[in-house]
Formats: sequence, C-alpha cells, structure tokens
Amino acid sequence: HAPACTRGATLTPEPRARIVVASFRPAFEKERPTSSKPETAPEPRTSLKVAVALSFALALAGWWNALEGRWLPADEPLVLDHPLVAGAPARGLPPGLFYRPVRTASLALDHAVWETNPAGYHLTNAVIHATSAVLVYGIARALTLSPRAGILAAALYVAHPAHTDAVTPVAGRREVLVAMFYLAALLAYLRRRQGGGSLDTLLIGLASGLAIYTKEMAITLPATALALEIALSRGWPNRARAGFLAGFGALCLAALAHALALGPGPSAVPQPELSLAFVATAARAFAQYLLVA
Repeated sequence: HAPACTRGATLTPEPRARIVVASFRPAFEKERPTSSKPETAPEPRTSLKVAVALSFALALAGWWNALEGRWLPADEPLVLDHPLVAGAPARGLPPGLFYRPVRTASLALDHAVWETNPAGYHLTNAVIHATSAVLVYGIARALTLSPRAGILAAALYVAHPAHTDAVTPVAGRREVLVAMFYLAALLAYLRRRQGGGSLDTLLIGLASGLAIYTKEMAITLPATALALEIALSRGWPNRARAGFLAGFGALCLAALAHALALGPGPSAVPQPELSLAFVATAARAFAQYLLVA
C-alpha cells in the first residue's frame, strides 16, 4: 500500500525526463549551424566569380574571330567620318545619324586608344557583351534562381548566336551598350524592390538615361519593370510602387523626347526598303529563330 502522504497523488516521472532532454538540447542546436556554414556561406561569392570568369572566357572565345574583321560600310560614318570620334572639327551630326551621345563617346574613347585599328573596337564590343552576361546572372539571382541557374543563364546569353549581328560589327556598339545599361537598370530595380535604398534608385535613373541616349528602344524600360512587378506580385503594384513606375516612365519619356529633338537628318547609310519580300524574309527568319530556341 502507498503511504498516506502519497495517497491520491499521481507520480509523474516525466518532468525529470523532460528536464534531462532539455538540458542537452542547447548544445545540440549550437552544433548544427556550425557544421553547415562552411559549406553554404561561400557559395554565392564563388558562383559570382564563376559567372564572371565564364562570361568573359566565352565572349573572348566566341567572338575572337571578329578581331580580324575590317571596317564595314556601316562602321565608317560612326568612326572614320564622324567629327566627334575621329577628332575633326565638330560641325554637327553626320547625315542620317540619331542623337546617341553615349555610343559616340564610347567610340571616341576607342579611337583615342586604338585610332583606326578595328580590332580594338571589336574587343570593346566583346567586353561589353560579357559584362551584360554578368548582369544577367545578377538578375537571375535577384529573381531567387539558384547559382547554377544564374551561371547557365549568363552562359546562354553570352554564347547565343542571335547576338552575332550586334557583337561582331563596330556599328553594333549601340546594341551591346544599350543591352548593358538596360540590364543594369532592371537589376537595380529588382534590388530596390527587395529593400534597396537611394543608391539603387540613383542607379535606375542613371542606367536608364544612359540606355536611352545609347538607343531609343530603351524607352521600354518602364514597361518591362511593370511587367516584372505584376509577375512577382501576382497582381498590380501597390500605390507606392505604381507612383515610382509612373515617375520612372515620365523620366524616360523626357529623355527620349530630348534625344529625338536633336536628330536625325537624311540617311547616309543604305536602308532596306519595306517591301513584301523584306517582310516575308523577316517572318521566315523569326520562325526559324523560334525553332532553334
């Protein structure tokens, strides 16, 4: 029989067992993070280095044969005959050229280094193209894709044959430059959306302005940012983000209006006629591109 002092009472040894288990729990929890940190912490930095090295290696390997290219008829008005690039007295824009001061400035810098050697201009195109591939990696990571997916996206971008017409000729400088600034603006927008500060806002405006003054198609930047916002939010943006996008669009429209007001003149470069054969060829090429992609 149980003693009188314990009659009616329930003996529960479980609390002691819980105390014993709890005493070991802190030590167990402290050991788990320390064992996994060395494996996961260096991954983003290492993957960034791999993306940079792979992008530049593929760009130089894929476009190395372009360094042997000569001046094309479309290149000469932009470099050899351009007063602001070749160093001749500036008398306004050559006929048929849009007001694209960023492209002109980059070609003038090339002329200061390489003079009339086309290989240097081709090398600059390849370097700019590789930089754009690194930005593609950054956008992939900002969209929460894995490091491997980001590296694959950068490699596909830099080595895709669709970029041949942009990277190979010197006249394609506007294409590789606008792509670099376009991607930089989108990356800055994604970083700002994820909690970035005033620096990212400044980078959005700077990269967008440089893109528009490189080529007018960069006016689509606000629309692309809006499409990203709708896709990521699964709906229309809130009032604050909608107001920012509206201001972003107004800034881009102002820059485009200024660029269009300063050019172009009559065309000095032969332009294709918009005929039925031209449209049919473009449609067939686009269909073949879709099949390859």
